[in-house]
Amino acid sequence: MRKLLLLCIALLVGMPLRATIDGQGLLVNLTLADGLTGETVNRVMTDHSGLTWIATSSGINVFNGKYLQSYYVMGGKEHPLEVYDLCETRNHTIYAATEDGLYRLDASSSRFEKILPQVLRPISLFADGNTVYIGGEQGMQIYDGKLFKQQDVGISRQGLDNIVRQYIKDDQGLIWFLGRHELNSYNPKTGKIIPCGLTSSELGKLAVSRFDKADGKFFIGTRASGLFVYDPVKQEVRQLPEVGHIITSVCKDSEGRICVATDGTGAYVIDAKSERVLSHYAMHADGDKQLPTNAVYCFNRDANGVSWFGFVRYGLAYTPHHAGLFQLYEPDGFSTLGLNVRCFCMRGSETLIGMQDGLWFIDSKRHIRRFFSAEDMDGHIVNNIKWWNGLYYIGMYDGGIRVFNPRTVNLGMPPQKELHVRYTIGDIKVAPDSALWIGCSDGLFIISQDGSVKNYKEQNSHIVGGLIINITFDRSGNAWLAAAKGLSLYSGASKEIVDTNFPADFFDKEGYMRGVLGHDGIVYMRSGPQLFYTTERMEKYGELKLPIRLTDKWCRGMVDDGKGRLLLASERGLLSINYEARDLLQIGAGEGLLGDQISDLQLDGQRMLWVATSAGIFSAPLQAVEQRETDRRYPIVLSQIRKGSDLIDMHEMYQAHDQHEIDLDWNLTSVVLQAEPILLDYALHRNRFYEYRIDDGEWMLISHGEPFAVRNLMIGRHKLEVRLAGAKGTTTEWTISVVPSVWAMLEFVLLLVFVVLLWLWYRYHRDTTALLSERNEIEDALIEMEHEVEELKDEEAVRKYQKVKIDEAECADIVKRMKAYIEREHIYTNADLKMKDLADELNLSAPKLSQVFNIYLKENYYEFINRYRLNEFKRLIEVGEYKRYTITALSERCGFKKSNFFSSFRKMEGMTPAEYLKKQGIKI
Repeated sequence: MRKLLLLCIALLVGMPLRATIDGQGLLVNLTLADGLTGETVNRVMTDHSGLTWIATSSGINVFNGKYLQSYYVMGGKEHPLEVYDLCETRNHTIYAATEDGLYRLDASSSRFEKILPQVLRPISLFADGNTVYIGGEQGMQIYDGKLFKQQDVGISRQGLDNIVRQYIKDDQGLIWFLGRHELNSYNPKTGKIIPCGLTSSELGKLAVSRFDKADGKFFIGTRASGLFVYDPVKQEVRQLPEVGHIITSVCKDSEGRICVATDGTGAYVIDAKSERVLSHYAMHADGDKQLPTNAVYCFNRDANGVSWFGFVRYGLAYTPHHAGLFQLYEPDGFSTLGLNVRCFCMRGSETLIGMQDGLWFIDSKRHIRRFFSAEDMDGHIVNNIKWWNGLYYIGMYDGGIRVFNPRTVNLGMPPQKELHVRYTIGDIKVAPDSALWIGCSDGLFIISQDGSVKNYKEQNSHIVGGLIINITFDRSGNAWLAAAKGLSLYSGASKEIVDTNFPADFFDKEGYMRGVLGHDGIVYMRSGPQLFYTTERMEKYGELKLPIRLTDKWCRGMVDDGKGRLLLASERGLLSINYEARDLLQIGAGEGLLGDQISDLQLDGQRMLWVATSAGIFSAPLQAVEQRETDRRYPIVLSQIRKGSDLIDMHEMYQAHDQHEIDLDWNLTSVVLQAEPILLDYALHRNRFYEYRIDDGEWMLISHGEPFAVRNLMIGRHKLEVRLAGAKGTTTEWTISVVPSVWAMLEFVLLLVFVVLLWLWYRYHRDTTALLSERNEIEDALIEMEHEVEELKDEEAVRKYQKVKIDEAECADIVKRMKAYIEREHIYTNADLKMKDLADELNLSAPKLSQVFNIYLKENYYEFINRYRLNEFKRLIEVGEYKRYTITALSERCGFKKSNFFSSFRKMEGMTPAEYLKKQGIKI
């Protein structure tokens, strides 16, 4: 039995979507747990840009294929309002019909605001250009954004007789609407309403619900009696009995088919021309037709072929889009979807499919299907299947070799007794000389056309030990043997495994590689994340660094298309790179290639690419695969946009989405812009890669779900380009405008003020310093002049009393008496103290005392007395008097005059008073 495979995609706040691959297809379900605003979905609408809007029982959601954004329409109530319908006008305005009236999305506030209070409980909306048609129990209401008009369509002005349930527009420009029992047309040019006359038919007795028009016919649903077809040409009304009773929506898809939702029997797709049911979606249907409930409120298929189902209490479901590039292999109606395929072999009408737990044989010509279980084969995990000499040789991981005879449809042991051992089989190949080569856990077996068997192993050859994983033949007839422990080389000339002297930096020590012969004779060897290459004679060799990090070493399949690209199997789908391992293109579920694990790649003679995955076998023309990079159908949108650490609001996000412009603040550098790119095709995204670049720079690669970050932009306009990796056609461009922020402008003003103040301070400081310097020089000159005057007086006194003799002993006695007197009386604190005053106190003549200063002390009077004053100033500083007095006041207490204190202090101490205080650790 085919099994279910769960695929997950991340949603808003990390909520995963649940995707189920069942026997036939795939379905994604969104519920309250995923961020849906309500458990019941009433309508699904696609806007001009491809975003999907969802009207629910408790609000509105916008969906981009991964994230759900929510709008809760409160309307002044304690609980969110139920939203019945949505529409978008040509100028991209969104309207919502709710239980509380008509609401419109206010682009400036990102909220739905109530408009037209006279509109009561509308149930349907339709936009024609910028005109909105409103349906409800008030008849037909029309609003063009400025003017409002109301027109009754029934007998009474309110109630069911006056109800309008739905509008559509036909190719002639007429607006058709459905009343309670009647279908009507409205001409916007004349304002006339013309009924079709259904009241006289069977439908006139029934309560109709929804409708649409296709192939010239109207498909009209009823509220309890099923679906009817009205043919206006034949004037016939007939019922389609295959459809259920309670019709909740009728909608034409892009291909002209009618999609019908019912409350009770699921959903239907109807061919408009033949009126036959093409598909029925229900709880008990098979495959992708299976729904979680039969209570479907809306069902439509968008232009991309995605089917959307709105349920009662079960949220929303949709079928993920795929481009149809790869087609599921279904030989003779046998679906391979859901098979975990390890390998396959196709020959004419015959197909053998190897899996982990058995083997399928399908012959589409003879209509034969046969399954061989692991018990039938006495082994598990079919690794290889090869046709040789009328038999299929089947290699298993734990069961050795079996052979299958397609004529008898029997499975048995190989005719070679040497192979009747439970070897682990690594590879089976047919050599250029038509011999069969088998790599296994016991080395290499070569079976010639004449039936002879030769076994190469460690004991009898230079083969590298371990399981032989892969055999690759080059153009010279040599065989490269990749084993668990490394690489060996079989010489086509000597027919032996040679003792090869590989270069020291060769990759021969790498294990578990799988090879392929590529263009120009290059041999590629791959071990999962690593890809090596070499020429036949090893003149050129090395490793190609893959642009992404792969982890699964068992995904080793690859194909060289011979036109410049390599196709690699991986745990993230099919990867395409050029010969320089650049220009990565990932191909997966979005292109119809389901299954995470790829086990086998084959390119047939018609250049059809065949891929075996964990979900089946798929094929595509190689040319179409190569042209995938030019696909321009779907744009890139940016989601989860952050400026710095702040997630932008919905208004700014939709503005960036519509106008492709993003504003960033600049404050010395730009704010960091982060965003997650999403291709808007509603496919399964998780294995995709994206690329982005700024201002035509180098493309940077990121994985799906990984945001890119743009930083350090300068003021101005910058170009941001984002694309699906390798898919040039999906390149989408944004303009990033970097402007100074309010804070940056304020900081600039403050900086300018600071610079001006600094300049003014510098000028003041410069001028003040010059003035102080000049003042100091003047003070020094005055002091010098004062001292010179005193010295002249002293010299005059000396000359006058030069006959007065004074010996050294007498001088010492005078100095002793003078110091004792000064220290006792503190007479130096008298700023007006003269030398004559001191001489009088010592009973000396002034000339004699002057003679003591000049001859004995070698200094003049002022230098001597100022030293006492300076010491007194220092003492007062030490005892903390500076806390009570200013510096100038303290100096005056010590006997200094204000005019000469600073210059005397600097001359005697070699620093200013302020510098002295700072040196002492004192702050004034």
